[in-house]
Amino acid sequence: MWRVSLVSLLCLLSSSLQFGRPDQAHRLTPEQLIDNFRTQSFSGEKIDFIFSNTEIREMIEFLEIFSGLRFDLDPDVKARATYHMQQVPWDQALAAILADHELNIDLGMNSMKIFRGRKVVLAFHDEKKVKTFLFLYERFYLILIALFVLIAGTVGFILIKKSREKRNQNQRKALLGREQAEEIEKQLLYLLEVKKIYRDDKLTLLSLSEELNLTPHHLSWVINNRLNKSFPSLINHYRVEEVKTKLAGTGRNETTILHSAFESGFSTKASFNKAFKAITGLTPSQYREKHINEGQTGSIPR
Repeated sequence: MWRVSLVSLLCLLSSSLQFGRPDQAHRLTPEQLIDNFRTQSFSGEKIDFIFSNTEIREMIEFLEIFSGLRFDLDPDVKARATYHMQQVPWDQALAAILADHELNIDLGMNSMKIFRGRKVVLAFHDEKKVKTFLFLYERFYLILIALFVLIAGTVGFILIKKSREKRNQNQRKALLGREQAEEIEKQLLYLLEVKKIYRDDKLTLLSLSEELNLTPHHLSWVINNRLNKSFPSLINHYRVEEVKTKLAGTGRNETTILHSAFESGFSTKASFNKAFKAITGLTPSQYREKHINEGQTGSIPR
């Protein structure tokens, strides 16, 4: 062992005496060293690299002293080798060690890491970019976990929302059976078209549901899903249709518009005018004038 150490010391002294240790201006930076490995164009100071059955760690220490760089060799890397290289760039000698033993080199925060495994080659010339890359690289798994949690949370939220919507939709669909809903619809239309219960200005969803022996919720569901209307729009539809028939089928002075509205179930002039204009697109006066002039009559559609 002492012989190996003596050989290493002699090589170092020989190189230092013959060529001198590289001054600060001619030393390779870590970035330049990585770039030399990538391009296979070696520019380090030439040395005699002569070792016989020597541990790789001792060779790396020799190059570390000569180059002025810090090399952090993975403790798991344990091997011996023999080299007899004269007047070669020191970075070429290092490249030979890395290639022969399938080692990788990477920039660390304070040193250059030499290891077996995944290789990351940096070719940045901007020190800020190098630091940024290293910061992200060293926290890669934390960033990956954060992204995974974010994506999983978003997907989970969407799935839960869709599940609730589907459940609510199924509940709406399953509120009443088809036959039961059809029977309720027939009873409702009978009350509206035959008994004309819409003429009652005090008619409400509650009073109509009691007439049909239903809950307001069930009646509202039938109106919404079977007739595609809300309760107020359904009742106003029948009331307006009756007013239209009266206005189109009478003379100009035989009945007043407001009287027809009250007879059809509207309780106020304002609510009547608003509903009539929303359904027909005309005011009651415009509608009556139009149909008197055209000689047309209206009808109550189902």
